[in-house]
Amino acid sequence: MGTEDYGGVHSNSGIPSLAFQLLASGGRHPNSKTVTQVPAVGVEKAARIFYKASTDLSGAQGSTKYFCLDVPAGKSPVFRVYGGQGVLYMYARIGTAPTTESYHCKTAYSGHDDSTCSVAAQTTHQRIYVMLSGHESYFNVSLTPRY
Repeated sequence: MGTEDYGGVHSNSGIPSLAFQLLASGGRHPNSKTVTQVPAVGVEKAARIFYKASTDLSGAQGSTKYFCLDVPAGKSPVFRVYGGQGVLYMYARIGTAPTTESYHCKTAYSGHDDSTCSVAAQTTHQRIYVMLSGHESYFNVSLTPRY
């Protein structure tokens, strides 16, 4: 992406940064991972979309919500739940959706505390699945991944 991307700051900074840059500016994946042409929506609209997608998560007691993140080889993902109110459990599992009995990481979240769930780095690219399970109802919770 050269000077368009200030030397690759977005395309080399992980999936969320690249996705934001493509959504804001439009275009195709810089490494030809797909032929999909992403239409540009502008920085303000992209910021609102990204904010809404990772905040204001809510669920009833007994509810489940699933998310996933593709993680490069050698990277250890950490998932963080914070903000909002209520009680939930976060589960993470490599390769397939976690259950309450089968997972690689589990953490409890209550109220305004931060809770994190880490998965060990793998030798190959992996998709990590995350499940939020409402122990009680919860609302306005944020979930952010990093690696």
